[in-house]
Amino acid sequence: MNLKTKNINLKKLFGFNAVAALLTVFCFALCSCSGPEPDPTQDQIEKRWPNVIDTEVVGKMIKVQRDTLGNYIMGTDEGSYESSPAHKVTFSKSFYIAEFELTQAEWTAIMSTNPSEMIGDSLPVERVSFSMISQFISALNEQTGRTFRLPTEAEWEYAARGGFYSTGKKYSGSDNLDEVGWYIGNNPEELSHKVGTKAPNEIGLYDMSGNVAELCSDKNAPYTADPQTDPAQKTGVKYNVRGGWFDQDAEYCDPKERATASTNDAFYNMGFRLLMEVPLDSDLLP
Repeated sequence: MNLKTKNINLKKLFGFNAVAALLTVFCFALCSCSGPEPDPTQDQIEKRWPNVIDTEVVGKMIKVQRDTLGNYIMGTDEGSYESSPAHKVTFSKSFYIAEFELTQAEWTAIMSTNPSEMIGDSLPVERVSFSMISQFISALNEQTGRTFRLPTEAEWEYAARGGFYSTGKKYSGSDNLDEVGWYIGNNPEELSHKVGTKAPNEIGLYDMSGNVAELCSDKNAPYTADPQTDPAQKTGVKYNVRGGWFDQDAEYCDPKERATASTNDAFYNMGFRLLMEVPLDSDLLP
C-alpha cells in the first residue's frame, strides 16, 4: 500500500494567531536550550578598549596592548651592564600610557604651583621628585576618579620600544635620534623643548627618547636572565629613570638604558609620564 503525505496548512487548522504563538514558544525553547552566553575573555575585553582615551585633565592616554604571544625581550646583551642580561617579560594586562610627558600646565592645574626651572605651559614639568609626583598623582586620582600612577620600568620600556607593534628601532620610533628626540647633539642650548615636537614611536608616544628623563615607579636592581611577569622591584635605594635627556649623549636615549634617582632628587632635566590602569570589569571607558 502506498502511503501519501498530505500538506497540512497550520494557518487553516489553528488560525494565524495560534501559529504565531507556537513559533514564539518554539524559538524561546530553542534559545533556552543553548544556555547563557559565556563571559568574554580578557583578550576580547581589551580589544574593545579604544586605542586612545582623552582624559581632558592630563591629555590623551594611548593603549599599550600586551604581548599575548610572549615574545617581548626586555634589556639587551649588547649594551651596558646595567641593561643586561636580556630577559623575557610578560604583562598580565594591557594598560594606557600618556601620549606626552606631563606638561607644566597640567601639573599647575592640579597643584596650583610650578616647580620647573625652564618655564612654559607646553614644556615638560621638571624639578619634581618622586615624593612630589606621588602627591600630584594622589590629588589627580581623587579629582578624576581614575587610577593613574607612574609606570614600572618594564612597562615604560615596552611602551617606548613600540609595544606589540615594535619594529625594532634603536631609539623610540626611529634609528635616527634626530627624528624622535632632543639630546645634546641637536640641542646646543641644552634646554627642554615643547612636548610632541619630534616624531612619535610606533604606537603614537612622543619624547620617550630625549627631552626630559622620566621617573618610574620601581626601584633599581640588577637584572637576571629569568623570565618575569609584571616585574616591579619593591626594594632598593634608588628609583629607575628612563629615556635619556636633552643635555645628554645619544647612547643614553636608547630605551633600554637605565639611570637612577633618589626619593627627593628633583633634577632640572627629569620629569615623568603617567600610566592609567583600567579594570577589566570597567565599561569605561572614556
